This record gives sequence, C-alpha cells and structure tokens, in this order.
Amino acid sequence: MNVAAADTAADPVFNPTPKANDRRGWTIQNFGPVGIGIQLEKGFVMKINNVEPGSPAAETGQLEKGQVIESINGVRFNDIDRDPRIVLAQMITDAEASDGRIVLDIQDLGDVTVTIPVLGSYSPTWPLNCPKSDKIVRHLADLLAKQGENEWGSVIFLLSTGNEKDLDVVRGWMKKRKEIGSINWAIGMQGIGICEYYLRTGDQSVLPMIQKGADHLRDHIYNGAWAGRASGQYTYQSGGHVNASGVHCLTFLLLAKTCGVDVDEFTLQSSLRHFYRYSGRGSVPYGDYTSKAGYGDCNGKTSGLAMAMAAASRLTPGGDKSIYAQAAQINAMKGYYGINTYHVGHTGGGLGEIWKSAAMGLMMDERPEQYRQYLDARRWILELSRRHTGGIGIGGGKDGNYDVATGENSDKGWGSYFALNYTLPRKQLYLFGAPSQWAKSYKLPTRPWGTSRDDAFSSPYPVASGPWSRSDILKETLEQHVGEPAYEILRDDKVSDLNLVTYLHHPEITHRFEAKAAVVRLKKDDMILGLLLSRDARLKHIGVMALHDLFGTWNKRNADPGRVTPEMMAQVEKFIRDPHESWYVKQWSLGLLQHTDIDHLRTYKDLLVQYVEHEEHWIQGSAISASIRLLSDPACYKDLFPPIARAISKATAYPIVSRARFITEQLGDADPEIQAYGLNVMKTVYELQPNQMMSENGRNEIGGGGNFKRKAIGQVVGFSEAGKAYLDSTPKLTSEWKRSGRDQDKFTFSGTFQSNPDLHGTWCLINHDLVESRSDANDYIKGKIEKNQIPSMQPERMKYGFVINRDGQISPVGFTKQKFNFPMRYSGDMAFSTFIDKAYHYEVFTIGDREYLMFEEDFEAEEDSSYKAIYKTYVKVASSK
Repeated sequence: MNVAAADTAADPVFNPTPKANDRRGWTIQNFGPVGIGIQLEKGFVMKINNVEPGSPAAETGQLEKGQVIESINGVRFNDIDRDPRIVLAQMITDAEASDGRIVLDIQDLGDVTVTIPVLGSYSPTWPLNCPKSDKIVRHLADLLAKQGENEWGSVIFLLSTGNEKDLDVVRGWMKKRKEIGSINWAIGMQGIGICEYYLRTGDQSVLPMIQKGADHLRDHIYNGAWAGRASGQYTYQSGGHVNASGVHCLTFLLLAKTCGVDVDEFTLQSSLRHFYRYSGRGSVPYGDYTSKAGYGDCNGKTSGLAMAMAAASRLTPGGDKSIYAQAAQINAMKGYYGINTYHVGHTGGGLGEIWKSAAMGLMMDERPEQYRQYLDARRWILELSRRHTGGIGIGGGKDGNYDVATGENSDKGWGSYFALNYTLPRKQLYLFGAPSQWAKSYKLPTRPWGTSRDDAFSSPYPVASGPWSRSDILKETLEQHVGEPAYEILRDDKVSDLNLVTYLHHPEITHRFEAKAAVVRLKKDDMILGLLLSRDARLKHIGVMALHDLFGTWNKRNADPGRVTPEMMAQVEKFIRDPHESWYVKQWSLGLLQHTDIDHLRTYKDLLVQYVEHEEHWIQGSAISASIRLLSDPACYKDLFPPIARAISKATAYPIVSRARFITEQLGDADPEIQAYGLNVMKTVYELQPNQMMSENGRNEIGGGGNFKRKAIGQVVGFSEAGKAYLDSTPKLTSEWKRSGRDQDKFTFSGTFQSNPDLHGTWCLINHDLVESRSDANDYIKGKIEKNQIPSMQPERMKYGFVINRDGQISPVGFTKQKFNFPMRYSGDMAFSTFIDKAYHYEVFTIGDREYLMFEEDFEAEEDSSYKAIYKTYVKVASSK
C-alpha cells in the first residue's frame, strides 16, 4: 500500500510538525493499536522507540527497541512530502478497513507483519452511524468499567455513550464516592461529569458532593476566578489565577446551579462576569490580565469558556436566544480557526486538545460543515491515540505529558476526555443537548459585563456592513478561511481590498487583527478612518488598535504617528466620552491618551476621575495609566491623586495594584510642592494597608497579595529620600511578632547600620530543606558533609544565594530574587527591605573550616499560633570585593 501516492492537497498543516532536518528528532509516542512508538531522527530515519507488552507488535516476537525501520507498508518518510503522523494514521485506517496488516521493513531483518484487529471503515457521518466508531467506543467503555473508576475522564465518557450498561457502572461508582476532589482542577474537570450524572439520573445521593464542591469554590475564589489548587500566589501570572482550571470551575458552578444545589450568589455572579468579558475578545489569558488575539488556544481556556457559556445558556430561561448562546459559539469556533495549531500549551498541549474538540462538539448543529471538516481533518490524531488495549490517549504531539490512556500510570484519564470526539454527537450529555427532567432554571443577567454595544464581540456572525452575510460564514473551509491560509493571504503585500475588508469584518478577532496589520503596513489609512466611523464595536476596536500601532504603543520600530489625523482622534474622543460606548472599546481608547499633549489631556481630567473609580478594572487601569502625567501637573494633581490613591488602596486586582509604580516614576520629576502632597497621600494609603489581602467576599486570604501590595505602595512612598527614611523607620513584622503579637517584637531600624563582618561575602543555598533551630542546622549540615553534598566554591554556578557587602546591601543570586523582596540590606542580626514591612532573622556559624548562614524564610503563609521560625541554610563560597 503506497500512501505516498495519495492526493495530499487536503492535508492541513499541524504545527509544530515533524521536520526531516530537525536535529532533535521527533518521537511519535504511539503508532495507534500497532503497539510501538517510533523515533523519527534527522532525515526521517525511523527507529522503534518502544514495544508495548501484549500488543500486536509484541506478538510478532521480532520487534525490539532501537531497530531501524526502513519502510512501513513500502513508504519511506524521507521520500514523501507529507506529515508522517498523518501518513501513519492513514495506514491504520486502511489496515482496519481491509486485512489488518501493517508491514515493517526492519534493517538486517526484513519484513515483519503486524496484524491489528479489523474494525471496518469509517462511515462518511462518523462517529454517528458508524460501526467502526461504535466498536472503538465499546472497547474503551468496557476497559473503563474494569479499571477506570478513579480516573478523571471516566465518568463523563461513560455517561456520553448513552448505554444503560455504562450508566450502571457509573451508578455503582457513585455509591462509594464522597467528594469530587480537593483542588480546583479536580472540582472543575471532574465536577462536570458528576453534575451530568445527576441530570441524567436524578440520584440525590450525589447532591451533597456537588454542594461540597460549590462550597469549596466559594471559599477559594478571588477576583472572580481561582488558582489551580486550593490557594495560589498573587505574583504567579499577574494575580494568581490559573484560568485553564478556573474556567471549568465556572462550568461546574453553572451545572451545579442547574442541579439545584445552593451555589453562593457572589461566587456565581463574579466568576460569570470575570470570564464572560473574555468572550470574543481574544484567547482567554493564563492569569488575571486582558485577552489577546491569536489562533492558538493554549490549554483550551477559550474552548473551556465555550463550555461555560453553553452551561449558562442552558441554565437561564430562553438561553438559546441569549448572549450566552452566542458566546458559546464564538469561543467554540476558536478551535476551528486555530486548527493548524496542535498540542501546544503550558505543561504540554494535550489538555487544550480535550477542550478544543469538546467545544467543537457544541457546533454540530450551528456550524455542521465546519464541524465535519474539523473532525475529518483531525481523525489522524484519534487513530494514533488509540491503544491495542482499547484505551485512548492524546497522541501525535511533541510531548507526551497528556498522551495517557486508562491504566497507564495516571489517575487523570486525559485520553478518556479526548475520546468524547466519538460520543458527543450522540447528545447524551446535558451540556450537548440532552434533556433532563431534573434540571432547574435560574435567571442570569441579560448581560453580565459591559454595555449593549459590547454584545457585538460575542457575535459568531460577520459585521453586517461587510461583504459577507450570515450564510457566507457557514461556507468556510479549512483550505481558505482558518488561521494558516488567512495568515498567508493577509501577509501578502498584494492582498486585495476585498480580502482586507472581508477579514476586517470577520467574527474571529484574530482575522481582524491580521487584516488590521495589513491595513497599517500597506498605509490604507482611509480604511482605518472607516473602521473608527463604524457603528459596530468590533470595527471601532480594531480601528483603535490600528492607531496604537501607528503611535508605537507597544512597538516603536514601525511607528508612524504622522499618519494619525485629527479626524481619527476626534472619533476616539467620542468613544471615551460616550457613556454608552462599549467598555472594551473605551478601555483601549483611553490608552491612546498617553500620546496626546498635556494641554489636551487636561480636558479629560473630570472624566478620568470617574474612570479611575470605574467598576471594571480594565477601564480603571487604562484610566490610571492615562492620568499619570497629570499627577505632576499643577492644575490637576489635587483632583487626581486622591481617587488614584483610593483605587489602588481598595484594589485586589493585580493590574491595578501593579500600576502604583507609574506614580513613582512621575513623582521623581515633579515640583517639590507636588512631591510633598503625593508623599502625604501615599503615606496614608501605606499606613492603612492591612497585612493580608482578602478576597472580595472576605472568605479567604490571597496568598502573597498583602505583601505585594504593601511593597508596590511602599515603592511609591519611597520615591524620595524622605519617603525612604519614613519607610525605614516604620516597625517591621518579624517571626517573633508572629508568635507573640506584641509590638515590641517588631523590628525597627534605628537609622544606624550595625555591621557584622562575618556576614560579608557570597552565600550559596545548600538545599531547599528547612530547619527550625541552630541545632537542627548543625545536624542537617553534618549529614550533608558526610554525603559530600555541600556546594564547592564555584559562585558562578550558583542558582540560589546572596552577595552581602560591607555596607549592608544584600543582592540576590539567580532565582533568589523571586523569593525575597529586593533591594534588601541587613543591620545587626536582621535583614530587611525598605519597601515592605517584614524583617528576617539570620545567624552565622562555623562547622569545620567553613562558614554557614541560617536565613529565615518568609512567614506570611503561616496561619496558626503554633508557628515556628523556619530557616534555609547557606554556605559561604567567596569573599565580596
């Protein structure tokens, strides 16, 4: 069988893709049910990477790791111009439709025939009305019934088959189950299946479990979303959110509400609002910051949002006509337009492929042609993902983190989620159209975020004033209209005006951004003005973003501000001043004020005061940034300093708190009178800051948030020597104070540096192990010495450590800066920073002929009265110069 001779015109490109000249090669983890892995080396030399025990390949008794494969079914990959993964998958498809034979020509051995079970051909309507698909589903379901009870993907897959036999298996599991999970990841991803079980059966025994999950999310939400685990660190990804897990928590809460459990209203509404504002405005970001255009959907966050919006549309009365139903579509279609990006994401891209495929399942009825194209183009992935055992992983990616099938050393069952590709069209799940007599309804807001003009961003249809109608969008093809071909069309300097206008009016925001880049590059400024004059918020927004390009807001290399006309800026002014304008348009329009002269900026003073205290922190942040220059303006500073100070003081959102640094930069060049005024205002803010940052509902502390905020405000106060002196004189928290609560146990810098010559030098962290006392440190270090585990004197190889000089300054080495707060210095036996209110105890001692340092760890995370001081140990490796 010579697959190379087949028509290759319809092969989409899947990036990243194996390349013959790749020096590192590419491992195809699983050659589907054949039972081997294949290592593609440079020049597409094939070697057997592994042979799975019990597989058809193993049954030959002739195949071993390391053998060179000359060809498979007569195909040599260095002779073809196709993605080898697609070719291998087609071999499986063809073999299962005929005699099951896969022939491997092994160097120095000859032909070895592997025979896989014959399943038949895929039908044109697969996975529906398709005996082969039915067999694949049955094999996996039976395997899960035997060994998948504790795997994350098992419940939802068995429910999706619609088979009573599988439902009985889940019933048995639910009789023993007491909770969904203890971390946000688990509650979001597993909880969807538990809710689906209730909505299928009405089994009230699982409602306490669903309630417990909803209560957990209530107790760990902050700023509208969640960390990946129960609590997070504020500095992680700009605010501590992990939206790849949080978006599924929202889906769970909406389904839990559908099940009739008591979902905390604040938790439900704040998370709905938080995630909805990303809808149609780009890819859902990793953390708490604004969305961005892009065809990829890293870890499936945008596709996960489609699932949440589908849950919202089913919960609220009349939801099939609601903004939520539209939002489900526009977010689901990200997978279609981004089809060329495969298996890319933080920790590995397989997680995203689960949700991209699931979200496309929501489009079976709305965009049937595109759904069919998507499924057929990616069938090769399913073929490579299947195992000889009947299990399914997520195959074909550069990494194998998520290519895990049931029984393969993981409790997550990632591949069982991916197997929903085969079963979602059966519509046995409530999220995908199944009815439920136990489903409750609940009236959600008509619009959880923005103004009526913002609704345009969630529309899955083209802007009405463009060349395309609604029916045209239903005729899109992979060959012409998804990310890769659209990118090629729009990056061509000969792109037609018709194509530019078509993609400027497209519902996918990344198409609009690519068209905008072409308009700016080709100097079609009349089109930019036309965008700004439009009535549709999507076009206004893209016009505003074109002006940002011309001003060089983010990249000054190609800036051309002379092309920005007064007529263009007059439209921007209308957007800023119109109270009914789209919030998303307003946010980016406010950002353009940084490019106006100070006289014109003054005319916005009163409006900026309002926006600085806006309910939406995207607008609030843009307004603060736009106002910063007015803080050094004699005519405006007294009007703007108080509201900006209040906004930062009250804020828990990272994008607002982090903007405090702009004040520092502005005050440095201000008149002395303004500096004194600003210092007094910010000193008051600093003094009023609590040690902890609490979530908006007051139920939980945001880990590291209080520390970050006090430091951010402290750096504003410390813009001058007077401010630094004030901060140095304020008492700082210590571990002793943590235990006693007595003010006298805080550390106060006297203003006179107390030197300790033993401390001067370079100190290297021995290990991340913690000790609680000097005696513990002695025993710990002696144990390390016996095992020869004390670092040698090679400071240039240090990853964690300090350099401490003779005037008391402490400088970080490597990753240490991420743990402590710099600049830092010491005096006496305490180390401290000007900009935060903490001080750390240290102690220097000698064992043998080397000096060691016990340096106290941060103590913020400890909560109970039994807290003990904890230290890390360092060894001196060199003297400071």
